[in-house]
Amino acid sequence: MEEIKNTLHDLKVRLSKIASQKNPDEIQKEIRELEAQTMKEGFWNDQSEARKITKQLADKQKELATIEELEQRINNALELSGETAMQPDLEKEIKYIEEMLSDLELKLFLSGPHDSSEAILSIHSGAGGIEAMDWVSMLYRMYQRFFETKGWEFEVSDEAPGEEAGFKTVSLLYADRAIAKAVATEIQAMLQENLNIHVELAQQEWKVYLHSMSDLDYDLCTSSWIGDYNDPNTFMDMFVTKGGNNRTGWSNLKYDALIREASEELDTQKRMEIFRKAETMLCRDELPIVPIYFYVGIQFYDPNRITGIYPNVLDEHPLKYIRKIESRKR
Repeated sequence: MEEIKNTLHDLKVRLSKIASQKNPDEIQKEIRELEAQTMKEGFWNDQSEARKITKQLADKQKELATIEELEQRINNALELSGETAMQPDLEKEIKYIEEMLSDLELKLFLSGPHDSSEAILSIHSGAGGIEAMDWVSMLYRMYQRFFETKGWEFEVSDEAPGEEAGFKTVSLLYADRAIAKAVATEIQAMLQENLNIHVELAQQEWKVYLHSMSDLDYDLCTSSWIGDYNDPNTFMDMFVTKGGNNRTGWSNLKYDALIREASEELDTQKRMEIFRKAETMLCRDELPIVPIYFYVGIQFYDPNRITGIYPNVLDEHPLKYIRKIESRKR
């Protein structure tokens, strides 16, 4: 545990060096000044200047929030550094803090007058044929997603799509169940119609299907989950690194840290906000999964004649609890 304490103290020194150059009080002052500008009458008359100021405001607010979060995380970790039982969690937390600090140090290094200026990015396939055009197409989408996650504005000024580029054939794995087959067939039709991708359907018996998913032996795969209890964690916990139900091959330490943080948070509102951040990472920023279908349960009964039926996430209604309401004669 002494090594962990020393590492945390080193991280605290690194943060102090950043704070000496990026004084939180000065940042807060700049935020107030920028906020005052946005409140002025006619602020949006010059939309170009207004967007510039609001971007500066958002950057300053994010910068201050990151410094404050790092300070809190380091202090919290130091308080727990004497507890041996916390060593695995502290080691993970240190990795997360180091990543945040490195990002902040890079931004500090790139804080010169021209470092925030615009840049032009060009991607060329050259003479590599169809494979090179496919690779350029993938890079094109990856860069766009990267810019979006960083909050950077971008504009595609020119593009020349290759006539034969794109995926020709992919395989879609699904279990031998009626609903899974219906969903797979719809995906097949949509990808063919909208992206001109031919999808070969691969139906497998349940146990073989689970084995293929666990071995990541698929291009695309349909899968489903029904919540065990009424809480976001019943779904979010599935995608932590090396989780028993994580059959995607996806791993993200920041996501793992958020799920762990949510499990320790007692304040409901704060806990839901942590889950929101994790969900954004899972379903928007990195997309190891794409939610496309939601199960629906339908029950028909007369509540004036039957009791013992209650809505629940598993949609289970044991018959032993269902009772006929006896009518009372007057």
